[in-house]
Amino acid sequence: MSDRECHADRICHEGACRFLDQVRRQLDTQGQAVAAASDAAEDKTEPDIIEPAPTTPASIKAGGGTAMFMGDARHTGRLPHLGPKGQVREAWVYRTGSRIYAAPVIGIDGSIIVNSLDQTLTAVSPEGNLRWRYSGTGKYYGSAVVTPRGDVIAGSLDGNLVALTSHGQVRWQTKLSDAIDASPVLAGDRVYVAADGLYAFDLAGRMHWHVPVGAHVRSSPAVHPAGLVVFGTPQGKVVALKLDGSPAWQADAGANIDGGPAIADDGRIVIGTDAGHVLTFDAQGKLLMRFETGDDVRGTPAIASDGTVIVGSYDRSMTAINPDGSVKWRFETAGRIRSSPRIDAAGNIYFGSQDDFVYGLSPDGKLLFRHNLGRDVDSSPVIDANGTLLVGSDDGGLYALR
Repeated sequence: MSDRECHADRICHEGACRFLDQVRRQLDTQGQAVAAASDAAEDKTEPDIIEPAPTTPASIKAGGGTAMFMGDARHTGRLPHLGPKGQVREAWVYRTGSRIYAAPVIGIDGSIIVNSLDQTLTAVSPEGNLRWRYSGTGKYYGSAVVTPRGDVIAGSLDGNLVALTSHGQVRWQTKLSDAIDASPVLAGDRVYVAADGLYAFDLAGRMHWHVPVGAHVRSSPAVHPAGLVVFGTPQGKVVALKLDGSPAWQADAGANIDGGPAIADDGRIVIGTDAGHVLTFDAQGKLLMRFETGDDVRGTPAIASDGTVIVGSYDRSMTAINPDGSVKWRFETAGRIRSSPRIDAAGNIYFGSQDDFVYGLSPDGKLLFRHNLGRDVDSSPVIDANGTLLVGSDDGGLYALR
């Protein structure tokens, strides 16, 4: 809910309308309990400041997860859980007020966090019930990111970057000078946000640097183990910055870039362009491989543990590309594919298509299932610990498939 839905002098707190004095007393009591349980003896003048985690290359590990877009700071797309292997059914649907382009993420309490073009961030229980809803001032196009503390950070099309507690309360917010429609990425104690260039924030909301690029960036950044933050630009450039914001290198991609890069275990950087190319660079920005699909590549590639690149295209196909650039397999759908694929713990692939279906494929590209959601599926799926596939649709629904 939001404060607008509460009457008199009540506010929305933990999903219910509460009087402000009651909330303050509760928070004071909670704060006293936390202080009493803490082993830290020193006073903290800024209690919301998070102790920094290392942003060294060693902190950018292999593997994947469910707390951010494409699972991890490298955008491998890998998931730690097993997904459905046969025909699925709808366990539940939670309806938002507008289209869902963003990939759902999973909070520390198991809540599914979904962003919608209805200007809301919503937390839904694994059973499909509302836990909390935050009403922002702009549409949410990209995914949120969940911090180790449980905070939910997301950016909207009006340039607002907000951090919410695990109960949906505002911890901090700041306004950027451009729209945010790319998903933020978290690495160590830094959140990297694309807008009019790239921003770096800490978990307390303090901006550490901003590197403008002269255009609006839609490419979600990825963090390389070599200590680089990599993203694409509308001018057809792949840009790599050092972790302090200083330039590392820039490479020519030849066409506009909408999707984010993915970084393989061996350090290769893979990114798609609106010219239909899938490009691979090394950590120094040298072009290693150019693969041509039949149309725009606007999603982010996923990279399997064996180095196979899985990527969708507006040519209506999902393609698996070997590290040497040869085709491993290609799966055709009846619609353009903007959804970025996800890979479960067994190597199965899940994605949506603008033919209204969500798909599951085996590691060798064979169809496991397809399920019709009735509208375009541009959202990328996530899989929870129970094996439930969660994905958004253009009809505004968050679908749980089992």
